[in-house]
Amino acid sequence: MKAQLLSLGLALLLSGLYPVAPAPAAAITASDSGAWLVRAPAEWRAGPGWQDVTPPALAALGLRRLIPLGAVGAEHALAAEPGLTLLGPDNTLAAQDQSVTPNDAAWPLQYGPAQIQATDAWELAAGCAPVTLAVIDSGADFAHPDLVGRFWLNNAELGNGREANGVDDDGNGYVDDWRGWDFTNADNHPSDDYGHGTHVIGIANATANNGIGIAGVAGAAWGVRVMVLKVLDQSGFGLDSQAAEAVKYAVDNGARVINLSLGDPLPTPALQAALDYAAARDVLVVAASGNSGIDGVYYPARYTTALAVGAVTASNERAYFSTYGPELDLVAPGVAIYATAPGGGYAYRSGTSMATPHVSGVAALLARMPQYGTARLVSDALLNTALVVSPVDNTDFFGYGLVQARDALDWNPLGSVGVCHVVNLPAIVQRQGAP
Repeated sequence: MKAQLLSLGLALLLSGLYPVAPAPAAAITASDSGAWLVRAPAEWRAGPGWQDVTPPALAALGLRRLIPLGAVGAEHALAAEPGLTLLGPDNTLAAQDQSVTPNDAAWPLQYGPAQIQATDAWELAAGCAPVTLAVIDSGADFAHPDLVGRFWLNNAELGNGREANGVDDDGNGYVDDWRGWDFTNADNHPSDDYGHGTHVIGIANATANNGIGIAGVAGAAWGVRVMVLKVLDQSGFGLDSQAAEAVKYAVDNGARVINLSLGDPLPTPALQAALDYAAARDVLVVAASGNSGIDGVYYPARYTTALAVGAVTASNERAYFSTYGPELDLVAPGVAIYATAPGGGYAYRSGTSMATPHVSGVAALLARMPQYGTARLVSDALLNTALVVSPVDNTDFFGYGLVQARDALDWNPLGSVGVCHVVNLPAIVQRQGAP
């Protein structure tokens, strides 16, 4: 009999200078710092009404930094001074980390997105190409207000009654699969009767900045869609063969990233073949390392064709339950993670199942950007920018380290364009509508 897949989220015991252009005297106003920059010859000294506070390094560049002493019309006199060119106010610069604090009501209960730099990455990844993230799990609460509109839909099975016409309109072998497939019950209703899948999906892709609930790792990128494929039943169990079939479905129907928050301590030949199929077609698989807390990463995460993800706490310590070993690639938050639950609610869960969508959510953001057009490039970015969280060589416990969203998006080894279209978060939310 085929080994059953254990749901790993089961209850645990538990720049530069300003443009050089003269400014009209009438346009001179106080700057943030109260100082003005001018271009001046070396022998020039501050005239009446001005204090020269130029650092030597600035003077060596042929520039002066002047602060008015309050004399009426002093700025006009400066503008008319022979040999001087007004460059403009010595304005205040601001760090361009693009970090966003969303207005989601339960944001204070979340630590995961900030811990992995997701909030710093959201605007950088805005406006990029759409991408599909397949979550192979226990299904989804499609009506959850924090998830509505975040799902992949099969356009070939939509409209004109095709959703329920009993015909395989797209010829992919699945009848009326307009919003994914339930491999457990062999039907087109991959609804969540266990809660695990809804939680995983929320971590990865719950809508950010909508004023309710939580913010998913990819929740500010409106182009990320979750393909829901159900393989776990109401008790959190499923078969290798069904999960393997789901992986093939995801690959054949356009997923770029696959999340597998499930596993087994025993080898799973069917899933190994499915992961090989995904790798050959340039699809990245992210899988949970397991919750046994001992040495021996679970399958399918153990296979080289998957990124194996372990769990850490809010203080970047290894979660006691997180299975480890030389096959571990990355770690992510996985203890007391607050996310979506069936029935429109929210709940805390712990497990490497919860860590995995933190990584797959970042992978989905990367996959949207032009410089990460292959699964290998996405994987390399994640691994090469991970934060080393252990002071000693504990790679078996932490792999390459804690996934870092912003650093991964900035990695850009090919030197190609790194930003698709910078859009502020409110604008992203305003674009939300029907899928």
